[in-house]
Amino acid sequence: MDITLYEVGESIMLSKNIVQAALLSLVLASYSLFGQQAWASWIATFGEPAGALGSTALGYFIVIAFAMLLNFMVTRNMGKQK
Repeated sequence: MDITLYEVGESIMLSKNIVQAALLSLVLASYSLFGQQAWASWIATFGEPAGALGSTALGYFIVIAFAMLLNFMVTRNMGKQK
């Protein structure tokens, strides 16, 4: 059975996407468990009601931006030839 370079590239991209999805879900779960209450209490010090759309969206934006940076650092060398 011959394996073409295209199939190897597809396999690497699939594994890279799986790693990226796993890291994103890990970061979001960590935020839900550990950071969400701290974020809500910090926002409440500014007089913003807990669970307001803007502050919730900002919290998730920061977490997802961090996850994207982490994904870039972890997967940047996947698929590169040495």
